[in-house]
Amino acid sequence: MNKTVLFFLLCMGTMLQAATQKKIVVIGGASEIGQSLVNKLLGKGHRVVVADDNQEVLDTMQQQQGDRLMARYLSIIDTEKSRIEFEKIIQEFGGLDMCILCCGIAPEIEQYGLLHDGYIPWGPSKDTIALNVMGTTALANVAMNHFIKQERGYLVGVSSLDALVGHPGCPCYTASKAFMSNYLDAMRKKCGRLALKNIVICDMRWSFVKQVQDDLGIGWIENSEIAAQKILQAIEQKKPVSYIMDQWSFAIWALMAIPSLLRNGLSGVSVL
Repeated sequence: MNKTVLFFLLCMGTMLQAATQKKIVVIGGASEIGQSLVNKLLGKGHRVVVADDNQEVLDTMQQQQGDRLMARYLSIIDTEKSRIEFEKIIQEFGGLDMCILCCGIAPEIEQYGLLHDGYIPWGPSKDTIALNVMGTTALANVAMNHFIKQERGYLVGVSSLDALVGHPGCPCYTASKAFMSNYLDAMRKKCGRLALKNIVICDMRWSFVKQVQDDLGIGWIENSEIAAQKILQAIEQKKPVSYIMDQWSFAIWALMAIPSLLRNGLSGVSVL
């Protein structure tokens, strides 16, 4: 092959890779679903920063991936500090194309029995609100302002089916996921008003995790590897809302279609 042609093809390949390669920050990336997402994103050739407050897992991920990955400690619950640190991460990274928010806790589930006995502990409720609402929104705000300034970007929130119907066993968790879904929806509308067509906002509503299955005995569980693959497919398709388990799409449609009285009854809520 002619050297000039070979050089041209190599240059074209490099340019094509640069065009498709994205700078992605995964916040909460030390979680099970976060690690699965990070591995798949790296496999697709993207540049990835994983940010979390679990230093032990971050160190392990860094050792496994080497220079392919940037692992950064981020105290999500400390909103003022986390916003400053996130800005530093973006600057060090040389920009931001996509921010995936998969940070979330559900300590209420660990005390599920107590909640049904009538006792509602404030500690787990406070922690859930502090991280799932305040912490996550503080970081989403940084990402959105960055995207609005550059007029492009992806904001992805890994939400939950619990965003749709309040559950008596974990009221603050379900409320926090409803907050995230509505926040993402509002931001999507805001971008529409500003005619920012190149900002994509995705709400990924994942089904129940294994911990909840063990505690509540719920089926239709998706493992993190399959869920991560479906999340990435939904992102590539620019779906505004996606249910990360096919069986739930029809089930949720049916649940929302039935009268509220019956729906509340199925949710375990007594309505006068």
